[in-house]
Amino acid sequence: MRLSHSKVQKYLQCPAYYNFHYNKKIRSRVLGSPLFFGLACDEAINRLLLDKKQELNQLEQELMLKTAMEVFDEFMNKARILNKTVNPKTYEYVQYSKADFDSSLLTESDFSEIGEGKEYCEEFIAWYHSEKKKKKPEISTEDTAKFNLINWHSLYRKGEMIVKAYEEEIMPQIHEVFSIQKEISLPNDDGDEIIGFIDFICSFTDAPDVKVIVDNKSSSKPYKKQDLDESDQLHTYAEAEQLEDICYIVYEKNIRKRNPRCRITIWRGKADESHTEKVFDNYEIVLHNIKQEEFNPDFDSGCFFFGRPCDYYQICHKETMPEHLVNLKKEK
Repeated sequence: MRLSHSKVQKYLQCPAYYNFHYNKKIRSRVLGSPLFFGLACDEAINRLLLDKKQELNQLEQELMLKTAMEVFDEFMNKARILNKTVNPKTYEYVQYSKADFDSSLLTESDFSEIGEGKEYCEEFIAWYHSEKKKKKPEISTEDTAKFNLINWHSLYRKGEMIVKAYEEEIMPQIHEVFSIQKEISLPNDDGDEIIGFIDFICSFTDAPDVKVIVDNKSSSKPYKKQDLDESDQLHTYAEAEQLEDICYIVYEKNIRKRNPRCRITIWRGKADESHTEKVFDNYEIVLHNIKQEEFNPDFDSGCFFFGRPCDYYQICHKETMPEHLVNLKKEK
């Protein structure tokens, strides 16, 4: 069995969630903005990192023909959901949060495409969020399309600032990039394996001879040093590569009113052997439970994650299949 960090997290979040998602292949039509926005930023940053990488494969050489912002634009206009490619700007089931909108970032070209001015956009976004809280909201398909378009433009401008800040603040601190999106595999004695992809491995200018495993993170709030010290994912990658230096580079989605408007934080540290042992103990427990088909719902979790009901809330609580879910097995 192949197990990734994301699979483990879904199982620990709720065994039933894992079962619906991976075994029964019941997936949501909803495309959360962090998914496509985070991917667009990551891909643009990957392009920046190539400038510090000495040996490039064929795909990386082709990517070097584009600028980081061209890569960002490409991924902001395409995303994968339910095995299909969609345009997040016009996709009906995109889900935005309040933190995504910042009217101060919108430009005249944004307002021209939206077809409305700044004051209207502010009032409309506030009305939409207020209406969504009602039991019977009066929101039309056209309203949702405009709400999505306004938020998309806001996120686009945020992305521009993040990519620029990464280029100006982070890249000068990187001495050399050794790999980008490197796949790792950690097998056990039973033929199972832990798999994953490391964002990148690099050295920093203040320690050019030290290889560091780095994970880029998009977040609505600042990270702390404790987040790095307790990162299961980075400890897994460190074990796979037999390296001890780990790092988070966190770019915040919330653009500040004061300088620096776009805050990017670097947290560097060492992998802790005792934490690594706990991580792999958890992997073994999760592997055992999955093989034993232990998929009972964890109702103690409250069935709310990141401020929203679980995708499978209605299945577990009401035994009904909501409209936003699709059974991929039946679609084949």
